[in-house]
Amino acid sequence: MGILGTEDVAVSLSRACGISGASLQSTVVKSPSRTVIVDTSFSEKRALGRYVITGFIKTGRVYRRFEEEHIERGCRPCEIEGLLSRASPTFEKYDGNTLSAAGEKPGRLLYLCRHR
Repeated sequence: MGILGTEDVAVSLSRACGISGASLQSTVVKSPSRTVIVDTSFSEKRALGRYVITGFIKTGRVYRRFEEEHIERGCRPCEIEGLLSRASPTFEKYDGNTLSAAGEKPGRLLYLCRHR
């Protein structure tokens, strides 16, 4: 099991529809043995998403703190699909969070491509 377990509770501190729809969003995930804070931001101008993750994991009587920063480049679906259609004749699009068929506005897309 990863950092987050089945007993964890997530609380969104701001309402947003995926990182592409928000300039800043914070989420706190708490359980008896750990707390994880995820701050996300997105720059439309630079098409960059930034995730700053701060966590506290209880080990015995003390908490161990960790911090990570992740930066991701965002691309418009039409850009990705244009490149994929030239490279692979067959690809499918899924919601990257649920792995189900992509809806109208998924927060993250996942593409399954078949090699020629």
